[in-house]
Amino acid sequence: MPSLANRVVSRFILASYFNKGNYVLFGKFKNKRGKIVRVFLDPRGIPYIEIQPIPKGRKSNRILGLYTIRKMSPEAIVEAQALEKASQ
Repeated sequence: MPSLANRVVSRFILASYFNKGNYVLFGKFKNKRGKIVRVFLDPRGIPYIEIQPIPKGRKSNRILGLYTIRKMSPEAIVEAQALEKASQ
């Protein structure tokens, strides 16, 4: 059974802050661009996010916890969308 803190965080953050299709920064230094593919809970109730790196290339999708991502600024989102279109 997940703790009360995990349930509150997952409901608040997953419901309002991160949605499918949002652009985020991820990785150790929060310097890699990515697009959220799906948001889900594991069997224990812990929230995870699947991120597709931009530009795609040979990189596979990453499944990360909420603490390893950050939302991008509007200028960086425009840049990431342009990179994504160029790589397709």
